[in-house]
Amino acid sequence: MTLEPILVTGSHRSGTTWIGRTLTRSPRLAWVAEPFHPQHRQGVFGGRFPHWFMYLCAENAGPWVDDFERLLDARYRWVLGAKGIRRPVDAGLAARDAGRFIRRRLTHQRPLIKDPIALFSTPWLAERFDMDVVLMVRHPAAFAWSLVRLDWRFDLANWLDQPLLCRDLIGPWEDDLRRMHERGRSGRTTIEEAALLWSVMYGVADGWRAAYPDWHFVRHEDISADPRAGFAELCAALDVPFDATISAMIETTTAQNNPVAAPANRAHALARDSRGNRRAWAERLAHDDIEALRELTEPVATRWYGAEDW
Repeated sequence: MTLEPILVTGSHRSGTTWIGRTLTRSPRLAWVAEPFHPQHRQGVFGGRFPHWFMYLCAENAGPWVDDFERLLDARYRWVLGAKGIRRPVDAGLAARDAGRFIRRRLTHQRPLIKDPIALFSTPWLAERFDMDVVLMVRHPAAFAWSLVRLDWRFDLANWLDQPLLCRDLIGPWEDDLRRMHERGRSGRTTIEEAALLWSVMYGVADGWRAAYPDWHFVRHEDISADPRAGFAELCAALDVPFDATISAMIETTTAQNNPVAAPANRAHALARDSRGNRRAWAERLAHDDIEALRELTEPVATRWYGAEDW
């Protein structure tokens, strides 16, 4: 198996795509996107997960170990890839995926898995496959604004229907999650939902900081403020050369002449004014919503952000 894969995770909307895409400009790294996504292409990763943010641990991960070993060894699942072809575009995607696997095997590229949906499974992945972990952190108001902008909502049953997840990680918030779940989507606002999601994910992540001192916890706001220095430090920590290709990607995606905010209907728009984007939420969220987010997330947010960050 390839040694020391890199996992870039964190909450969704935390900048994992930007970080992963920038790092994989290095010819030494290979981009692998979201094997934990319930609708991923099975040529890339053969297994299917029944829930968003599936929690894997030694107790339940057995059925997926072979899938991860194949993924990290760049062994494309040709039969499953062929079965997934329904349209011409599917054939093109399968060919691209297979080509990436072949190139990775021939050039011995180190896989970088970008997957916020893997967040809760990070300890098992890191320990089982000796992964270097980059865990992205983003301000709760920025996270909430991103969900509001995209009108992204979440079915809390994905978490509550995982007994091991409730037992091991999210127990302190289980009652709050069940109460919100019982209210239904129409009975809660996006702001309330975002505040609870953020609190759970980063409450769990905060507990990992002492347990896993070798992991790299990166605040989106910090690397956005000085992306060249931030990426240089991250590359050094991951033993990735900070070369001209990465430098050019940083210049392209963070320049001050880029838009501050992404278009309303686009999930991923990498070219931003990174410095201006750090507090874009302050001009877009209503004052009452910001105050509500601050109050609702305070027990966890104070572990990551100070009063000056609001």
